[in-house]
Amino acid sequence: MRPALLLATCMACVACVDPVHDGAVAALGPEDPAVAVGPRHRADQPCLVCHGGAGPAALELSVGGTIHLREGERSPADGVEVVVRDARGREAIARTNETGNFHLARGAFDP
Repeated sequence: MRPALLLATCMACVACVDPVHDGAVAALGPEDPAVAVGPRHRADQPCLVCHGGAGPAALELSVGGTIHLREGERSPADGVEVVVRDARGREAIARTNETGNFHLARGAFDP
């Protein structure tokens, strides 16, 4: 292999590694085996760590989170409308599910 091609290949491999992101994903720990992977999983965890574009989740979100009935409590707020407005005044609405989770997929809302 020519040295320039070898160098370019090595640089491309190194550029794909993000130890901070990898650490954030690892810090989330394993999935709860009692909850299927999907819109109800990982309530209270930072959705965009996995769904923010750097992976590992395939579905990329613009916004996502968990809403509770009361601050400091863990009871989920089901059926809440979450209104998100971007800097240009465009709005999108997401509704929480029974775990309190909500999300807006990239493409459906791109602030």
